[in-house]
Amino acid sequence: MKKRILVGILVCMVLLSNGCSTKKKANENINTNTIEENPEERDKESISAEPIDEHDKTESMEYSIIREKINLCLEEFSKMYENAVTGNTEGESSIEIHTGEMDIPSTEGNEVNQYIDEKGEILRYSIMVFGEMGNVTYEYHKLDDNTTYATILKVMYSAPIYMQDENTVSKETLEEYIVVDNKICCLDSKKEILVEVSEEEDSLPFANFEELNAGFIEIKE
Repeated sequence: MKKRILVGILVCMVLLSNGCSTKKKANENINTNTIEENPEERDKESISAEPIDEHDKTESMEYSIIREKINLCLEEFSKMYENAVTGNTEGESSIEIHTGEMDIPSTEGNEVNQYIDEKGEILRYSIMVFGEMGNVTYEYHKLDDNTTYATILKVMYSAPIYMQDENTVSKETLEEYIVVDNKICCLDSKKEILVEVSEEEDSLPFANFEELNAGFIEIKE
């Protein structure tokens, strides 16, 4: 059922991307029993000190263009969201939310929010997948008809949700992707380049809005 947003302010993304991994597996299981140690050392090792060649310069320019489009998209969405919250009828279009679910494997289910403007255009999907040892949030933003900006925010716990106490710790990692005509690239914010992702390394459950729209199951009240 359609719901107009009445409360809350859009929280801007403040986490830095953890770079790109070339050894990811599709549909990574979030019910891991371990927390990776010394992430600072891992990040230091991932930074290359080699000089940038002409090919890398091209990738860097593409990265800058894509990043500018992403920032503009998020800024416009934030304004629309705020207008919906404040009831500003003189501003940009406001946003409605459709709540539902997707057919995604998980131990504790999932929750999906579909964001639609007043013209009926779907602008964003937010998919949270729950597990005993953490959760994963997939965010999809439509930059244009052929380009999608997607993020994967993973929160891993040091203990199952039914055994957590004040000593429980969590680890968060953020991955960013851009999908253009079904070609998936990871945005490496450390090197400021785009890294093409193979089908075997792809960890996005959906590649584009066509797949998202087909998989979305609205929950009506």
